[in-house]
Amino acid sequence: MKQVTKLTIEIDRQEIELSIQTEGSGRSILCLHGLMHSSEIWNRVSELLVGDFQIITLDLPGFGASPPLTLDRITLSNYGKIVGAAIDMLSTRHEISAIVADSLSTNVIAFACEYGFRPARTQMLLSGCPFDGIPLLLRVLPVSFFLKPTLRIFRALPISWSRPIINLFARYLVHDWVDSGHEISNGVLQSDPTTAQKLFIALKKPTPSRTICALAQHKCILLRGKFDRIVSRATLCCWAGRINATYLELSNSGHTPPIEEPREYAEVIRNLVCQNGAATAVTRRAD
Repeated sequence: MKQVTKLTIEIDRQEIELSIQTEGSGRSILCLHGLMHSSEIWNRVSELLVGDFQIITLDLPGFGASPPLTLDRITLSNYGKIVGAAIDMLSTRHEISAIVADSLSTNVIAFACEYGFRPARTQMLLSGCPFDGIPLLLRVLPVSFFLKPTLRIFRALPISWSRPIINLFARYLVHDWVDSGHEISNGVLQSDPTTAQKLFIALKKPTPSRTICALAQHKCILLRGKFDRIVSRATLCCWAGRINATYLELSNSGHTPPIEEPREYAEVIRNLVCQNGAATAVTRRAD
Protein backbone atom coordinates (compact mmCIF):
# COMPACT_ATOMS: atom_id res chain seq x y z
CA MET A 1 0.00 0.00 0.00
CA LYS A 2 1.25 3.48 -0.87
CA GLN A 3 2.12 5.63 2.13
CA VAL A 4 1.82 9.41 1.86
CA THR A 5 3.88 11.47 4.29
CA LYS A 6 5.19 15.00 4.65
CA LEU A 7 8.90 15.76 4.61
CA THR A 8 9.95 19.08 6.12
CA ILE A 9 13.37 20.49 5.28
CA GLU A 10 15.01 23.82 6.00
CA ILE A 11 16.71 25.86 3.28
CA ASP A 12 18.14 29.30 4.04
CA ARG A 13 16.21 29.38 7.35
CA GLN A 14 12.90 28.70 5.64
CA GLU A 15 10.93 25.50 6.25
CA ILE A 16 9.72 23.75 3.11
CA GLU A 17 7.17 20.96 3.10
CA LEU A 18 7.20 18.22 0.47
CA SER A 19 4.65 15.49 -0.14
CA ILE A 20 6.35 12.07 -0.28
CA GLN A 21 4.79 8.82 -1.51
CA THR A 22 6.41 5.47 -0.66
CA GLU A 23 5.38 2.01 -1.85
CA GLY A 24 6.99 -1.43 -1.78
CA SER A 25 10.15 -2.74 -0.14
CA GLY A 26 13.74 -3.47 -1.09
CA ARG A 27 16.26 -1.16 -2.68
CA SER A 28 14.80 2.32 -3.05
CA ILE A 29 14.30 4.20 -6.31
CA LEU A 30 13.51 7.91 -6.07
CA CYS A 31 11.46 9.37 -8.93
CA LEU A 32 11.21 13.12 -9.66
CA HIS A 33 8.60 14.55 -12.02
CA GLY A 34 8.67 17.27 -14.68
CA LEU A 35 7.04 20.68 -15.16
CA MET A 36 3.29 20.78 -14.45
CA HIS A 37 3.36 17.11 -13.52
CA SER A 38 3.12 15.44 -10.12
CA SER A 39 4.21 12.16 -8.59
CA GLU A 40 1.19 10.62 -10.33
CA ILE A 41 3.19 10.67 -13.57
CA TRP A 42 5.15 7.66 -12.23
CA ASN A 43 2.14 5.43 -11.43
CA ARG A 44 2.43 3.25 -14.55
CA VAL A 45 6.17 2.72 -14.09
CA SER A 46 6.03 2.15 -10.33
CA GLU A 47 3.33 -0.53 -10.52
CA LEU A 48 5.73 -2.56 -12.69
CA LEU A 49 8.59 -2.22 -10.20
CA VAL A 50 6.99 -2.13 -6.77
CA GLY A 51 7.08 -5.91 -6.41
CA ASP A 52 10.89 -5.83 -6.39
CA PHE A 53 11.82 -2.34 -5.21
CA GLN A 54 10.69 0.43 -2.94
CA ILE A 55 9.46 3.34 -5.06
CA ILE A 56 9.66 6.82 -3.55
CA THR A 57 8.11 9.76 -5.38
CA LEU A 58 7.84 13.35 -4.27
CA ASP A 59 5.92 16.38 -5.43
CA LEU A 60 8.16 19.36 -6.13
CA PRO A 61 7.11 22.64 -4.46
CA GLY A 62 4.07 24.10 -6.20
CA PHE A 63 3.04 20.80 -7.82
CA GLY A 64 0.82 17.96 -6.70
CA ALA A 65 0.31 18.09 -2.93
CA SER A 66 3.40 20.18 -2.10
CA PRO A 67 2.77 23.86 -1.24
CA PRO A 68 4.40 26.50 -3.49
CA LEU A 69 7.41 28.58 -2.53
CA THR A 70 7.38 32.35 -2.23
CA LEU A 71 7.91 34.11 -5.55
CA ASP A 72 11.54 35.08 -4.93
CA ARG A 73 12.51 31.46 -4.20
CA ILE A 74 11.09 29.91 -7.38
CA THR A 75 14.36 29.29 -9.24
CA LEU A 76 15.97 26.18 -10.68
CA SER A 77 18.99 26.63 -8.46
CA ASN A 78 16.84 26.85 -5.32
CA TYR A 79 14.92 23.76 -6.39
CA GLY A 80 18.30 22.05 -6.68
CA LYS A 81 19.09 22.92 -3.06
CA ILE A 82 15.66 21.67 -1.95
CA VAL A 83 15.91 18.36 -3.80
CA GLY A 84 19.48 17.82 -2.64
CA ALA A 85 18.47 18.39 0.98
CA ALA A 86 15.42 16.14 0.58
CA ILE A 87 17.55 13.32 -0.83
CA ASP A 88 20.08 13.70 1.97
CA MET A 89 17.28 13.38 4.52
CA LEU A 90 15.61 10.46 2.72
CA SER A 91 18.98 8.68 2.52
CA THR A 92 19.07 8.46 6.30
CA ARG A 93 15.89 6.36 6.17
CA HIS A 94 16.23 4.48 2.87
CA GLU A 95 19.00 2.94 0.79
CA ILE A 96 18.50 4.91 -2.42
CA SER A 97 19.98 2.88 -5.27
CA ALA A 98 18.80 5.04 -8.16
CA ILE A 99 17.42 8.49 -8.86
CA VAL A 100 15.07 8.83 -11.83
CA ALA A 101 14.32 12.35 -13.00
CA ASP A 102 12.17 13.52 -15.91
CA SER A 103 12.23 16.80 -17.87
CA LEU A 104 12.35 19.76 -15.42
CA SER A 105 13.79 17.56 -12.65
CA THR A 106 16.83 16.65 -14.75
CA ASN A 107 17.91 20.30 -14.56
CA VAL A 108 17.04 20.39 -10.87
CA ILE A 109 19.16 17.32 -10.07
CA ALA A 110 22.07 18.86 -11.99
CA PHE A 111 21.89 21.94 -9.75
CA ALA A 112 21.70 19.63 -6.72
CA CYS A 113 24.93 17.95 -7.82
CA GLU A 114 26.60 21.33 -8.41
CA TYR A 115 25.72 22.41 -4.87
CA GLY A 116 27.47 19.43 -3.35
CA PHE A 117 24.89 16.66 -3.37
CA ARG A 118 26.96 13.43 -3.41
CA PRO A 119 24.77 10.32 -3.69
CA ALA A 120 27.06 7.47 -2.69
CA ARG A 121 26.59 4.47 -5.03
CA THR A 122 23.46 6.10 -6.45
CA GLN A 123 22.96 5.89 -10.20
CA MET A 124 20.79 8.23 -12.24
CA LEU A 125 18.36 7.89 -15.12
CA LEU A 126 17.54 11.29 -16.61
CA SER A 127 14.89 11.50 -19.34
CA GLY A 128 13.76 14.36 -21.58
CA CYS A 129 16.58 16.62 -20.43
CA PRO A 130 16.01 20.25 -21.60
CA PHE A 131 19.64 21.18 -20.87
CA ASP A 132 19.83 23.55 -23.85
CA GLY A 133 16.50 25.20 -23.08
CA ILE A 134 13.09 24.59 -24.60
CA PRO A 135 12.68 24.77 -28.41
CA LEU A 136 12.83 28.13 -30.16
CA LEU A 137 9.15 27.94 -31.11
CA LEU A 138 8.10 27.81 -27.46
CA ARG A 139 10.49 30.64 -26.60
CA VAL A 140 9.13 32.93 -29.33
CA LEU A 141 5.44 32.24 -28.80
CA PRO A 142 3.90 34.11 -25.83
CA VAL A 143 3.35 30.87 -23.92
CA SER A 144 4.79 32.16 -20.66
CA PHE A 145 2.60 35.29 -20.78
CA PHE A 146 -0.61 33.27 -21.09
CA LEU A 147 0.44 30.31 -18.95
CA LYS A 148 -0.55 31.65 -15.53
CA PRO A 149 -4.00 32.99 -16.49
CA THR A 150 -4.68 29.85 -18.54
CA LEU A 151 -3.94 27.60 -15.57
CA ARG A 152 -6.22 29.70 -13.40
CA ILE A 153 -9.02 29.32 -15.95
CA PHE A 154 -8.48 25.55 -16.11
CA ARG A 155 -8.77 25.31 -12.33
CA ALA A 156 -11.96 27.38 -12.33
CA LEU A 157 -13.66 25.35 -15.06
CA PRO A 158 -15.47 22.07 -14.40
CA ILE A 159 -12.98 19.24 -14.79
CA SER A 160 -15.11 17.77 -17.59
CA TRP A 161 -14.33 20.92 -19.60
CA SER A 162 -10.74 21.57 -18.62
CA ARG A 163 -9.44 18.01 -19.03
CA PRO A 164 -10.16 17.71 -22.80
CA ILE A 165 -8.59 21.11 -23.47
CA ILE A 166 -5.45 20.19 -21.52
CA ASN A 167 -5.22 16.88 -23.36
CA LEU A 168 -5.46 18.71 -26.67
CA PHE A 169 -2.41 20.83 -25.84
CA ALA A 170 -0.61 17.79 -24.41
CA ARG A 171 -0.65 16.08 -27.78
CA TYR A 172 2.35 18.26 -28.68
CA LEU A 173 4.34 16.28 -26.10
CA VAL A 174 2.87 12.81 -26.59
CA HIS A 175 3.75 10.83 -29.71
CA ASP A 176 1.01 8.19 -29.70
CA TRP A 177 -2.11 9.35 -27.87
CA VAL A 178 -3.75 5.99 -27.28
CA ASP A 179 -4.15 5.69 -23.52
CA SER A 180 -2.62 8.75 -21.92
CA GLY A 181 -4.94 8.50 -18.91
CA HIS A 182 -5.38 11.48 -16.60
CA GLU A 183 -1.84 11.83 -15.25
CA ILE A 184 -1.01 14.81 -17.44
CA SER A 185 -4.26 16.72 -16.93
CA ASN A 186 -4.24 16.01 -13.19
CA GLY A 187 -0.70 17.34 -12.96
CA VAL A 188 -1.65 20.53 -14.79
CA LEU A 189 -4.71 21.10 -12.61
CA GLN A 190 -2.64 20.60 -9.43
CA SER A 191 0.08 23.04 -10.53
CA ASP A 192 0.47 26.41 -8.89
CA PRO A 193 0.10 28.93 -11.77
CA THR A 194 2.86 31.27 -10.57
CA THR A 195 5.30 28.41 -10.01
CA ALA A 196 4.58 26.91 -13.43
CA GLN A 197 5.02 30.25 -15.19
CA LYS A 198 8.28 31.15 -13.48
CA LEU A 199 9.87 27.75 -14.04
CA PHE A 200 8.73 27.71 -17.66
CA ILE A 201 10.52 31.03 -18.18
CA ALA A 202 13.61 29.62 -16.45
CA LEU A 203 13.63 26.66 -18.85
CA LYS A 204 13.85 28.99 -21.85
CA LYS A 205 17.51 29.54 -21.03
CA PRO A 206 20.18 26.85 -21.42
CA THR A 207 21.38 25.37 -18.14
CA PRO A 208 24.98 26.51 -17.44
CA SER A 209 27.55 24.00 -18.69
CA ARG A 210 29.27 23.85 -15.32
CA THR A 211 25.97 22.77 -13.76
CA ILE A 212 25.37 19.92 -16.20
CA CYS A 213 28.99 18.83 -16.01
CA ALA A 214 28.51 18.31 -12.26
CA LEU A 215 26.61 15.18 -13.33
CA ALA A 216 29.86 13.72 -14.71
CA GLN A 217 30.88 12.53 -11.26
CA HIS A 218 27.92 10.12 -11.22
CA LYS A 219 26.96 7.16 -13.37
CA CYS A 220 24.16 8.47 -15.58
CA ILE A 221 21.89 7.34 -18.38
CA LEU A 222 20.37 10.07 -20.55
CA LEU A 223 17.15 8.78 -22.07
CA ARG A 224 15.01 10.26 -24.82
CA GLY A 225 11.80 9.28 -26.58
CA LYS A 226 12.50 8.93 -30.29
CA PHE A 227 9.76 11.44 -31.18
CA ASP A 228 10.53 14.01 -28.48
CA ARG A 229 9.78 17.52 -29.80
CA ILE A 230 11.38 19.24 -26.80
CA VAL A 231 14.84 17.64 -26.75
CA SER A 232 16.72 16.65 -29.91
CA ARG A 233 18.74 13.48 -30.32
CA ALA A 234 21.83 15.44 -31.36
CA THR A 235 21.66 17.62 -28.25
CA LEU A 236 21.29 14.77 -25.80
CA CYS A 237 23.95 12.64 -27.50
CA CYS A 238 26.33 15.60 -27.25
CA TRP A 239 25.71 16.01 -23.54
CA ALA A 240 26.03 12.27 -22.97
CA GLY A 241 29.49 12.45 -24.48
CA ARG A 242 30.49 15.47 -22.40
CA ILE A 243 29.50 13.95 -19.06
CA ASN A 244 30.49 10.38 -19.95
CA ALA A 245 26.90 9.13 -19.74
CA THR A 246 25.09 6.43 -21.69
CA TYR A 247 22.53 7.62 -24.24
CA LEU A 248 19.39 5.49 -24.67
CA GLU A 249 16.33 6.00 -26.83
CA LEU A 250 12.86 4.54 -26.51
CA SER A 251 11.35 3.77 -29.89
CA ASN A 252 7.72 4.84 -29.56
CA SER A 253 7.42 7.84 -27.25
CA GLY A 254 7.65 11.60 -27.27
CA HIS A 255 8.46 13.80 -24.27
CA THR A 256 6.52 11.67 -21.76
CA PRO A 257 8.05 8.15 -21.91
CA PRO A 258 6.94 7.19 -18.36
CA ILE A 259 3.35 7.39 -19.68
CA GLU A 260 3.86 6.34 -23.29
CA GLU A 261 6.22 3.39 -22.75
CA PRO A 262 6.04 2.52 -19.06
CA ARG A 263 7.06 -1.11 -19.50
CA GLU A 264 10.20 -0.20 -21.45
CA TYR A 265 10.98 2.65 -19.08
CA ALA A 266 10.61 0.36 -16.08
CA GLU A 267 12.94 -2.17 -17.69
CA VAL A 268 15.62 0.48 -18.11
CA ILE A 269 15.28 1.35 -14.41
CA ARG A 270 15.46 -2.32 -13.45
CA ASN A 271 18.64 -2.79 -15.46
CA LEU A 272 20.11 0.39 -14.02
CA VAL A 273 19.68 -0.92 -10.49
CA CYS A 274 20.38 -4.61 -11.09
CA GLN A 275 22.93 -4.58 -13.91
CA ASN A 276 24.77 -1.30 -13.40
CA GLY A 277 23.02 0.53 -16.21
CA ALA A 278 23.35 -2.06 -18.96
CA ALA A 279 21.16 -1.37 -22.00
CA THR A 280 18.33 -3.71 -22.91
CA ALA A 281 16.70 -4.80 -26.12
CA VAL A 282 14.00 -2.14 -25.82
CA THR A 283 16.52 0.69 -25.94
CA ARG A 284 19.15 1.85 -28.38
CA ARG A 285 22.57 3.17 -27.51
CA ALA A 286 23.98 6.03 -29.54
CA ASP A 287 26.95 5.33 -31.77
